[in-house]
Amino acid sequence: MDKLFNFRKLFRDVALQSNPTHMRSLAVTWVDKLLAKLTILIVNVASAPTPAILPQVSASESIRLQMHHDMVHAAVQLPDKWDNLKDVLGFDDFSPAARRLALSLMFAAYVMETQFVHIKSQEWLEASQVPANVLPALHFAVDYVSSNLHSPSSPSNHLSQRIFASMLISLFSVANRRVTTCQVGKSQPPHLRPKGFGNVLGLIQFVLDQDPENFQPLETLDVSQSILLFWGNVVPWSWTTWSDARIVDTECLRCLTATWLSHSKQPLSGNFNDTFVLETLRSSVLFDTSASSSMMLQLLQNIAQQMIVVEGHEHNSISARFLTTLCWTIVQYFESNAILAEPAITMKIPEFTRCILVVYSCLGLAREDLIVKDLIIEALTLVCTEQFTLALQAVLKDKSYQFISKLNDLSRMCSGSLSCQQTAELHQTSLHAAMSLLDLITIILTQSKDEAIAGPILGVVSFYLSAIFTFLKSERRNSFAISYLLDSSLFAICAYQTFRNAEDEEEYSDEDIWTLAIHAGSPNVKTIAALSQYVVATGQLCGPLLFHEAWDYLLSTLTAIIEREVPEAEEPLSILLSPTLCYGLHSLFNLSSGSARNCALASPWTLSMKIALQVLLEGDVSTHSYLEILKQRIASGGEKLLKKMSTSEIQGPSLDACQIRPKLIYYRDDEYSGLLLCL
Repeated sequence: MDKLFNFRKLFRDVALQSNPTHMRSLAVTWVDKLLAKLTILIVNVASAPTPAILPQVSASESIRLQMHHDMVHAAVQLPDKWDNLKDVLGFDDFSPAARRLALSLMFAAYVMETQFVHIKSQEWLEASQVPANVLPALHFAVDYVSSNLHSPSSPSNHLSQRIFASMLISLFSVANRRVTTCQVGKSQPPHLRPKGFGNVLGLIQFVLDQDPENFQPLETLDVSQSILLFWGNVVPWSWTTWSDARIVDTECLRCLTATWLSHSKQPLSGNFNDTFVLETLRSSVLFDTSASSSMMLQLLQNIAQQMIVVEGHEHNSISARFLTTLCWTIVQYFESNAILAEPAITMKIPEFTRCILVVYSCLGLAREDLIVKDLIIEALTLVCTEQFTLALQAVLKDKSYQFISKLNDLSRMCSGSLSCQQTAELHQTSLHAAMSLLDLITIILTQSKDEAIAGPILGVVSFYLSAIFTFLKSERRNSFAISYLLDSSLFAICAYQTFRNAEDEEEYSDEDIWTLAIHAGSPNVKTIAALSQYVVATGQLCGPLLFHEAWDYLLSTLTAIIEREVPEAEEPLSILLSPTLCYGLHSLFNLSSGSARNCALASPWTLSMKIALQVLLEGDVSTHSYLEILKQRIASGGEKLLKKMSTSEIQGPSLDACQIRPKLIYYRDDEYSGLLLCL
């Protein structure tokens, strides 16, 4: 741009030399015409929701010519030097068209150009070269525009004004972040306090054109709103700039954030594969976790409160895309806290957890609701027991939530939908809903410390598990329904064992569960690990025949994992679940009779597994990454299994459940995503 303005000055000087009587301000050069065309193009490009999508211009030829003619006259008014362009923005000496043109050029140079060049990078803000002396001029322009909005002669909510305001805010956010050198927690510059806060917030509200109390996202965006959301750094910058919710007029930031989340352009599906979009979202929300999490928590509290007062499970007023993206950001916070132990997140986790439990209980069985539920399940697996207990206690204590009643309704809806005749697509949705509720039950029972907390929902759990196992027993072997629900059902029943009374009569028996796990469905490492978990949790055997079937079932799978004979896609999951198989074999061996043990030990497959496990644990596997990771993962459980199989005791002490407390993990890969209960 600087070079272009130098050419403009050069040709103006040439024009004046050829005609000295000609006024300098009336000399029109080819650069002025080019700047006019650029300005129109800038607005058209910036109006697209993302830099990759350009809108179609449908104006007539006469209108386009008139627009170009007006912009040429505006371009003539601009100063000779590019560095002086900032001074045009807030002065009455220049026409409104000239101010709009100057801002458009600066917006293109400092925001759009850098964002286009670094479109596949998250470093575009750091690459932006906004001069430090631009920020005071922008502040002056903000004050000027804000005062004009309240002028009686100002047109009411004119789109051109709102476009000007959105470009100004976008450029302001980038310039301010550059000046503060991207350091979170630094005090704001004096020109932002206190008048500057109100003026910028007023411009944001002016562009949004919504009731400040409304936290719902805008469904459709005009040009000014697209610029505000997708160009520059307005939304993340606003969280840090107004991090205290007590500041007056900050309510409009809820609508701004909700709209930004709702229009983030990721596909509305359970598989978030748009890496660029997700990296952009993640880096934005994790840049200043204290400020951004406060805003997300405000939105989640508003949503939870609104859902409570709505009857039934119909929440069409809340955008599914907005809720999905919001829950995804919560997962990012919880993951970041689990790795980095961030105090700003840790203190908010109980409240986040309370809200997402309420939201889960209010959602229905629609496909969009189930995607949100999956994200809630993933988030809950990242909450520690103490924090989860605090959240669950708060939910159960507040009778307005009707948490138990809503879980009971969900359990009856899920179990009822399974028995209905449906199309294949609807049937899979019903299975998905049933699995999701099983996962929630597993989390609640695993995370609850004692029956005083989990006790109120045990009646719902007992009914639902009985209904699920009745349905599974009625299905034919190798059916899709059994393969879909069996693992989650086994994990849920394992978690239920801690609270289940021996005299309780259920619709299922240990033999039913063993038979389902061994004979129903195609063998896979998740089902085998779930059976291992069940054997450890119950400490019961089901007769010699099922014992030998289960022993061979677990033994062959563990041997395949050690000898790396599992499919490559299943290797990470196999390594993760290998200790569970060791503890399952340990429990089978420990609970069996002497004759059953001798028979198992005499098997050549048992001897083959022992040798392979000993070589793995005692050998040097540093040159094999798979075996090295497997050795680290399986060491404790493998050593205990070898010791138990090598002892001469006929009956030894049972496993101490406290030493192998199950852990909740939400696993994702290209083949599978879902809840796991691991030892």
